[in-house]
Amino acid sequence: MTGLPNRRLLLDRLQQSLTARASSGHHPGALLFSDLDRFKQLNDSLGHKFGDALLQAAAQRMGHLVGSEGTVAHPGGDEFAVLLGRLDTNPEIAAEQANAIAEKIRIAMQTPFVIDGQHHKISVSIGVVMFEGDENEPEELLKRADIAMYQAKANGRNAIRFFDKDRKSTRLNSSHAYH
Repeated sequence: MTGLPNRRLLLDRLQQSLTARASSGHHPGALLFSDLDRFKQLNDSLGHKFGDALLQAAAQRMGHLVGSEGTVAHPGGDEFAVLLGRLDTNPEIAAEQANAIAEKIRIAMQTPFVIDGQHHKISVSIGVVMFEGDENEPEELLKRADIAMYQAKANGRNAIRFFDKDRKSTRLNSSHAYH
């Protein structure tokens, strides 16, 4: 429906990315997992035709924003994932780069979508997990990014949260929430 890779293809590309990183000196990568805030209410009240059009418009906008910087996928529902591979070798700078792209997506999704001549404003909650190639399970990385995304939703939506693998929880990338 969106023209983007599905969950299976996302997991395949994530596995390829992990394998490449493991053999090339552990360059950092990132997986951004996002969910359109309050999509279900819009879909239920305005109909599935509207929901499909909104998903297609969001996919197009996200694909345009990310461009050649990463792979955008639509694993299902109102969820989107972005696999970033061209990040700095310094993990702190790589996290800043991932945060910058997540913030660019977060801000762009707030621009109203015009569907059937009407403007509809949505927001997005984004979870981010950084990886260096020593992880060997794409499903685990997807799970961690999902945990961070749900934490962003729990903290008021329209936010970005990073998964902290050492603490097995989420954290902000800086001292403030992204609202």
